[in-house]
Amino acid sequence: MRAPRGATRLLAVPLLAAALTVTAGGCARPSGTPDGPPPGAAAASVILDADEHGALVLDGVRQELRGVTADGRVLWRDREMAARPYVSCLRRCPDAVASGPSDGQPPAPSVLWRTGSGLRTEPGRADLVLWADSPQDALVLRPTTGGAYRLDLPADAPGPAAGLEGSDPQLFPAADGRRAVLVFRSPGTHYRSLERGASGWTASAPVPAEAVNACTDEDGTRTVLFGDGSSTSLVRATAPAPQPLPVPRAGACLLAGPDLLTQRFTGDGEHGTRTTTSLYTLTGELRWQRTDPGDHLARRDPSTGLIVLPTDTALLLLHPDGTPAGTAPTAADAYPLPSGPLLVLTPDGTLHRRPLR
Repeated sequence: MRAPRGATRLLAVPLLAAALTVTAGGCARPSGTPDGPPPGAAAASVILDADEHGALVLDGVRQELRGVTADGRVLWRDREMAARPYVSCLRRCPDAVASGPSDGQPPAPSVLWRTGSGLRTEPGRADLVLWADSPQDALVLRPTTGGAYRLDLPADAPGPAAGLEGSDPQLFPAADGRRAVLVFRSPGTHYRSLERGASGWTASAPVPAEAVNACTDEDGTRTVLFGDGSSTSLVRATAPAPQPLPVPRAGACLLAGPDLLTQRFTGDGEHGTRTTTSLYTLTGELRWQRTDPGDHLARRDPSTGLIVLPTDTALLLLHPDGTPAGTAPTAADAYPLPSGPLLVLTPDGTLHRRPLR
């Protein structure tokens, strides 16, 4: 079993440079809205995806994607992959896939695969690879017309036909890799629940709900959907339909045990960029809230429940109730690994491991 990576794929998005617009696992591109990623994050560097074997580091200063091994060695650097809107690790990081057209002057359609230190390019292939264990085991969207894409599963896949179509697709996978939620930000009116079994992925029928952003828990049995307006809903695997959730729209979220953690990214010329992190119950009650300098993603360590929150002044460790559990020197990003250590990306782009506490 590879390391849980669903949260990384979802949460890496808000910090990605608007000039690069890379997402992980089909997540949303930077929007520049008050609820979404700050438009001035062009120099941000983040851990885009990671596991026990290595990591993908997006460097906004050098405008490159780096494949880094577990011992900190840079195995490869790739500027073209950094410009692609869909990037994620394969079964083991830093093996990776990148797809989708880059902004500005897009290259000819192609899908890029990095395995080991090698690069394989599939020229002329305009598919979007939203998830992949390998080139032979992937979740793929096919282009149709007018910039739209369509999910096409094998004809013998059980369940309803997978004909959901739209543009700007977003995949929000659970950490265990067995379930996911697929939405299209345009039209943003439906979602599909996906499950992966021995024979591959299957899809539910489209479920009506406002859905342009989402997060799932570790096993995918609970999902929070954010609409394009003020609509937020909670989806439970045991419930027939999404239930309204009185939580404001957020740029990023994660299901933290029995609670929901959200983040809003804002900025102006007077105060700079700021991140407001809030923790809600799944009935919508606000438990705590804090605003910190900079635009940084929070992550949750599944073994301890601690919330890892980088800021411009320190790397914070918070108990679930929001009280401090410890601090460390400033970091651009930090990623808790299942085996215990914390993967830390320093402001100068160096990646190293340190004890979580």
